[in-house]
Amino acid sequence: MEKTKVIVIVGPTASGKTALGIHIAKRFNGEVVSGDSMQIYESMDIATANNTVAIVMANPIANEIAKEYGISPRKSASILDTFSCVFQAILPYGAQMLVAISAATELGCDISAFDLMPNLIYPFVLLISCLVFIFVVPEKE
Repeated sequence: MEKTKVIVIVGPTASGKTALGIHIAKRFNGEVVSGDSMQIYESMDIATANNTVAIVMANPIANEIAKEYGISPRKSASILDTFSCVFQAILPYGAQMLVAISAATELGCDISAFDLMPNLIYPFVLLISCLVFIFVVPEKE
């Protein structure tokens, strides 16, 4: 049996995953299988990376960080949200990873989260860009 090659694209909401998937599918004569965690987990905010709960919980933390480090509460909340997206994407059993593995398994691939982790490019690019903006780019007055 010939193994099917699968490209899995994961990342936070509105990050361009679908557009990238369509571009890759056209280039390699493939197809796009979209699997959103919201399709699998219903009424489970913690499993679907629903940011509403995180934002409500992180608001006091963001304000405290902003006061302690002398940055705006908006920048502090942005940093928390970005790092939340990074870690949601690389957690071995996070919602995004489970959807990716389920899709790959349905296509006949025998793959685990740990097989995918070395190939996760987007979360690490997001992490590096966030760190650059924190430590290199000055905040506008």
